[in-house]
Amino acid sequence: MTHEELHARFLEMEGNAAEIAGAFVVNGMQAWPCLRLAMLHNFALHPEGGPYIHRADGFAGGIYRSVRDFSAQTWEMFANAPKNACLLPVWFRPRTWPLEGREYCPCVDPVAEEAEKLGLTAVRIQHGSAAAPFPEKAYAGLTLNVPLPVRRDAFVPYSGLQHICAYKEYFRLCRKYGLPRVSELFVLQTVELVRAYAALYEKALTLMQPRMVCLHWYLEPEKMGLASACRKLGVPCVEYQHGIQEWPNLAYDFQYFPKNGFDCVPEWFFHWGEFSAKRMQSRLAGQAYHKATIAGLPEYLAWKEGRIVEDPNMLERFNQRIRGKKAVTVAFPLMVPEARFRALEEAIILSPDDWIWLLRQHPRDMYREEKRLAVPESKIERACSSMLNVHTVLSRSRHLVTAWSSCSHEAMSLHHMRVTTISNAGTLYFKDAVERGGMCFADSAQDILNSVAEGFSQYPYVEPKPAYIATDRAVLTAALGQVLGGAAENEYCF
Repeated sequence: MTHEELHARFLEMEGNAAEIAGAFVVNGMQAWPCLRLAMLHNFALHPEGGPYIHRADGFAGGIYRSVRDFSAQTWEMFANAPKNACLLPVWFRPRTWPLEGREYCPCVDPVAEEAEKLGLTAVRIQHGSAAAPFPEKAYAGLTLNVPLPVRRDAFVPYSGLQHICAYKEYFRLCRKYGLPRVSELFVLQTVELVRAYAALYEKALTLMQPRMVCLHWYLEPEKMGLASACRKLGVPCVEYQHGIQEWPNLAYDFQYFPKNGFDCVPEWFFHWGEFSAKRMQSRLAGQAYHKATIAGLPEYLAWKEGRIVEDPNMLERFNQRIRGKKAVTVAFPLMVPEARFRALEEAIILSPDDWIWLLRQHPRDMYREEKRLAVPESKIERACSSMLNVHTVLSRSRHLVTAWSSCSHEAMSLHHMRVTTISNAGTLYFKDAVERGGMCFADSAQDILNSVAEGFSQYPYVEPKPAYIATDRAVLTAALGQVLGGAAENEYCF
């Protein structure tokens, strides 16, 4: 069963299991979102399929009951932090560019800037080791470097656990829909982690008293715990779109919501544009807590405004390398070796001499050592294509080839080029783009070459409305205002 088939069956089951999903509770906590999270951890996430690892035996007869705690210095830092803040928690070391003697993060700083225009103090919470703190000269707002919390775990055997209501009914549904079940212990361990982080962040939020929290990618225990703490304390929690949100992405493709929403799922979903925001709104119909609105793409706003200042020497090398060539950007997916794409390798070798392929690794893969495509160096540019901002690279290209990278939307909507997907998964994740004429599928070397040539001839591509990505910074300002309650009705939000 492929990744897509697994998710499709789960979503079909979820759409016909409202009563079971609503009763899926343990210790008063809604456990259905934790089951969804456990699905991602339980089965291999290789988007092309292969055998899935079924962890039915769970955790050898029990789970670890967790307590998370920060140091006394960290709690003091939270207590002394500015009130009336827009908190911007970050769990990774973001890429920055030098700007006006400071470090500019295009994923975070545009949000921080607009929040401060609305009278809030932008406070970036940089989680991680104290050995690798965020630069002190962050461009906007205040940065709090927060070491990872101390953890204390105690093993609890299966016999000492309260079990999930309706788990047996879920098990029977899995048999009906041909799904491998997620073990109850695995779900219970996920619930326990979310509960531990909820207690941790409830204390932190009580000390800091923020006006809102804005994060990326909520489907992890610490972020679901943060969302749960926000709801308990009445603090708006926002999840900002960071990539693909189409079917069958379990983080966003819900077939069931309880009438009062899920406590551990963010209240607000900020979308790049009208197309995905309206789709999410349709999924949220029938419940009264979660909301979706348009907020634009912060990184593009920063690039368009000239705030991403590239290294001039690198940019010059890149421009010289592609001068006089027809450029094709190739965006590789996260943690998938380049060498897997043999048809692409052959296409590059057979391509005309006046083409150049800009091989771009995923930002989190840039320093991975892996087997790469065996292609002539004269046909490709690799180093600068991965180090320069994605919009700098796409703006100099006329076509994009990818498996399932979300920069497909950026290529079509912002840089007016068609896209070739070389993966069946891409045709599913971008089904609407295929139907709208912006993307096509090619799985042989000759088909890839034909698709790229056709894309060159059809440049610039005009994306049908509604646009997938809004390009006006005003949409971000309006979205933040809507969360604060000052812009319930405006031309951007709905």
